[in-house]
Amino acid sequence: MAQLRPEMILADCLDRLQSGATIADCLARAGDRADDLAPMLESAAQLQAVRRLGLSVEERAHAKAALRATLARNRRNALASQDRRQRPAWNAWWGQARGLALAGMLVAILFVGAGVTSVAASRPGDVTYPLRTTLERAPALWQTSPAGRAQTELNVAERRLADVTNRLQATGQVEPAAVNALLAGDEAAARHVIALPDSERAAVSQRLATHAETLSALARSVAQPGSGQTLEEAAGRASALAERLAAGAERPIGSPTPSPTPSPSPAAAGPDRVLPSVTPTATAAPTPTPAPAADVEREPPSPQPTPAGRVIAPGQRATALSQTATAAASPSSTATATATRAAPAATASSPIGGPSGTVLPGLRATALAQTATAQPPSPP
Repeated sequence: MAQLRPEMILADCLDRLQSGATIADCLARAGDRADDLAPMLESAAQLQAVRRLGLSVEERAHAKAALRATLARNRRNALASQDRRQRPAWNAWWGQARGLALAGMLVAILFVGAGVTSVAASRPGDVTYPLRTTLERAPALWQTSPAGRAQTELNVAERRLADVTNRLQATGQVEPAAVNALLAGDEAAARHVIALPDSERAAVSQRLATHAETLSALARSVAQPGSGQTLEEAAGRASALAERLAAGAERPIGSPTPSPTPSPSPAAAGPDRVLPSVTPTATAAPTPTPAPAADVEREPPSPQPTPAGRVIAPGQRATALSQTATAAASPSSTATATATRAAPAATASSPIGGPSGTVLPGLRATALAQTATAQPPSPP
């Protein structure tokens, strides 16, 4: 059904409604035209409940004249604001077809068949007043520009605001249908003006704020708590729309929001984070150089073994062994034994980490002891 022409879709929906079909069934078959058809189909369904009443001849003539004037005005505005040669042919055709389809729907609802209510003369509280609020929004659906749609919605919404005020002053009661129609117009105006320049958004926001202030003032003047709550809730919704538009007018739509520059911070090592390992650099330690024998104070030779726990420098031990071997004037086993026993001790006491390729003090002491043993003194 979505591939049919708009007027054929309209006729089919009206036939289905008269046959007992629901609005949801008709909208499901309308495809992408469902949003435009929904308000009119709801109005047609409401008319079926008041078929006993009818329009007078004067009321029908007035309604037809209003429809013709509205169609002519919208057609002139569309031709003046947009060049038909710069838009696709199918888009221009659909804009005209949609207007004709909606106009034909209104004509069918208002003037075709017997037993149609007097909608234009209805007031808040009447049975047909909800239908009047729906039909008076129809011109807004014919607007082809967002600015025109928003202005028309606001004009109709202000009519509903006047209805709410008059009804409250006359009877002290609030008409829910008028309040709902007022909010529907405000929301539609805000939705269509959001992409317009700042000046137009600011103007619509100001009008919405005026609606909110009026509703809030009416709520304070109501004696019934329930009616006052209804008006306060409506004022809150209108005020929220005005604030949202005002906030959008401060910054152009689509402008990038500056993002803060992240500052570097030390990150803790987690289970999945591997910190880089630092390899320590080896530092060569200085090798101690043994002191020369001439710079060390010499100890007198002793035939006794070195007591445990006493440390003798390698140079001192080597000098003592040499003096002991030289001072022996007669063959004695004591000097030989002393030199022989001192050699292993000197070897074990050699300093660790000495320079490679040098003769250790222990080896020198051993060589001296062997020399003393191999040359016995001559007999007298």
